[in-house]
Amino acid sequence: MTERRGISSFSVLLLMAVAAVVGIACLPRLKVQYTPTTGSDEIRVAYYYPGASARTVEAEVTSKLEGVFSTIRGVSSTRSVSEDGGGMVYVVASKRDKIEAVRFEVASQIRNIYSSLPVGCSYPSISLNAHGEKSQTAISFSIRSALPSQKIADFVERELCYPLSTVKGVSSVDFFGQTPFEWVITFNADLAGELDIDAADIRKALTDYYREENVGLTSQDGQTFSVRLRSSRKATGMARDEDFSRIPVKLVNGRVVRLGDLATFRYQEALPDSYYRVNGLNVLMMTVEVSSDANLLGAVQDVKDRVAELQESFPEEIGISVAYDASEYVDDELDKIYFRTILCLLILLVFVFAAARSWRYMVVIAITLAVNLLVSIALYFFLGLQIHIYTLAGVTVSLGIIIDNSIVMIDHYVRHHNRRVFPSLLCAVFTTVAALLVVLLMPEEERINLMDFSWVIVINLCVSLMVSYLFVPALLDYFPVAVADATRRPARLRRLFGRVRLEREEINILRGLLTAMGCRWKK
Repeated sequence: MTERRGISSFSVLLLMAVAAVVGIACLPRLKVQYTPTTGSDEIRVAYYYPGASARTVEAEVTSKLEGVFSTIRGVSSTRSVSEDGGGMVYVVASKRDKIEAVRFEVASQIRNIYSSLPVGCSYPSISLNAHGEKSQTAISFSIRSALPSQKIADFVERELCYPLSTVKGVSSVDFFGQTPFEWVITFNADLAGELDIDAADIRKALTDYYREENVGLTSQDGQTFSVRLRSSRKATGMARDEDFSRIPVKLVNGRVVRLGDLATFRYQEALPDSYYRVNGLNVLMMTVEVSSDANLLGAVQDVKDRVAELQESFPEEIGISVAYDASEYVDDELDKIYFRTILCLLILLVFVFAAARSWRYMVVIAITLAVNLLVSIALYFFLGLQIHIYTLAGVTVSLGIIIDNSIVMIDHYVRHHNRRVFPSLLCAVFTTVAALLVVLLMPEEERINLMDFSWVIVINLCVSLMVSYLFVPALLDYFPVAVADATRRPARLRRLFGRVRLEREEINILRGLLTAMGCRWKK
């Protein structure tokens, strides 16, 4: 009789069924990527200095920022790029310090040094979020129209950027290719000279009028925001209807000279530095980036659906089409991996059927394998593991070991009706898990790629131990299978009897020869 201790077989089957249903519910929520994405230890600080040469940007902006960033505790190295009109500084955080703390210090130093940067330099921006996660370009669209590029840009910003930025998983929406408009201010040099006013005074008046001071940072719901103080005057930017005539320039002889007294203004399209047309139409490119922790395939599909919905209200002169879609390549590659994994699974089940010669035996193996994978999928979701080529390879590698554990427990339980073989399975699995620890000794780049691979194998093997110990015996109680005993088969018995009879005949012949030679035979 089988011992009935602890939880009943029906309860075990019910709990495993619930766990499998949870795994099915978690399956569409998994984070699917092509390659693993990890947090970044690098912070990029970008700034613009229109009209300045690369040497001026390097001397007046880049060198100052690099100097203050290198003094921050937790920064291991810095590198920079200075170009005409702007530059970038890359700050690499050390492994021992958190990227959030380093980013906060970088923002503080930018706030402190900004007042010493030259007039006309933009406020430096930090490109990474508070957790140091990199985003990736998932899909880009080309917007075609015969309208001027600036009108296309206004339409895109108004009708596309905001709606797409609200899609779950989208980190940013950007567009480029438009020719911007600009204000051209022409002042009367003779009149300005009589009032002792030069170009520097006019530039300073414009800078002070639209000045924006960064006074600190604030946190809300785990996110960090900068607090900026704008001028009390109108500071909404240089729009088409902007009035510059009232901007005070200088106090001369007790009279405030305003910009309208000595200058004229004209709003016009800037001279383009490049042209991009398709079939004679102006084309504007819009890129959509998704965060590293989002499901790439799901986010891209949501963006496509949203664009298709918005396209219904587009005017006839504006068309939009997909120029680049990262999900197509990822989807094709993952389909190939899925096919290979399913093919491997079918081959293993065929071998099981060929060895056992029993449909019931193969059905039990298939059920245990399905439960094992579904429970593992639930753990992938709750532990935040991503599904990519390395994790799928880990699933494929672990399938054989999972089936081995089930076969051993099935054969032992059918013959002996106990679980005493489980310590052997435990030792075998722990040996495999210990072998995976060699991944921790690999270089960082390889270790990052193989950590998810190792975690998937460890999860699958640990779940297979639980399934073998609890689920397999409970399933066999309600769905018994017959395991043939090779020592009791008729063919085996006939061969054994024939060998014994042959040995007896050989002994009788040898006894006769010894007797003929005069030897005595002792029994």
